[in-house]
Amino acid sequence: MKTDRRERDENSKALKKSVCLILPIALILGGCAGKDPSVDQSAQDGKESPVSIADGTTTDSSIETQTDASGSRVSGLPSIDRSRSSSYRIYLTGPDPVSAARLYRNYRMEQGDFMTLEQKAQSNPDIRKLYGAPFIYLWGEFLISPNDIDWKAFRQAADSPLTEYLSSFAGSQENGPEFTAALEEIKKQDYVAEYQKNTVCSYLSQLLKREDFWDPSVFTQHSPAMTELLANLVY
Repeated sequence: MKTDRRERDENSKALKKSVCLILPIALILGGCAGKDPSVDQSAQDGKESPVSIADGTTTDSSIETQTDASGSRVSGLPSIDRSRSSSYRIYLTGPDPVSAARLYRNYRMEQGDFMTLEQKAQSNPDIRKLYGAPFIYLWGEFLISPNDIDWKAFRQAADSPLTEYLSSFAGSQENGPEFTAALEEIKKQDYVAEYQKNTVCSYLSQLLKREDFWDPSVFTQHSPAMTELLANLVY
């Protein structure tokens, strides 16, 4: 047991020493895991941006679990294989994501691992649907955010037929009771609190996902943009 403990202590010391050596280099080169080279300070200044590519075998960082003499399970870092090594390529490239992407593409081509989209489409024809297709990202938890709503107008319409229609779904929505309670509070206030805004946005975001939400007899007021969209709507 003493031998095992001594070996774990030596491994721990070796790991700490490795971290102390690697961390400053990673910070200087901007090659820390999860850090986008395009946002490195040198890129922000319009200068060259450092990019690092792991090239070779990396050390196993998994956790080893063993059972000691008393039957207790002991977890620890794996033994360090001093025969293994890791290497990195360090490049200075343009201060933009495209330059880094091109550099990595060239690296994959050098390694013989590069495939074009058309080559991938040979086994998955759906990949061809990506050609020229837009990528749309919805940030945040809600389809509708508090900034999308005129809250003064919302308060004034709290007793309108439209709001009654929105409330009619409350019984089948998970956050329906919270929306109903928030709406009753808003009717009595001359403001809308932040938590009420979030409750309303969460509820409306869920409603927009329902196939039975759209009712032309309810939504009768259309902006020019909305009229154009409805004209191309496929039911």
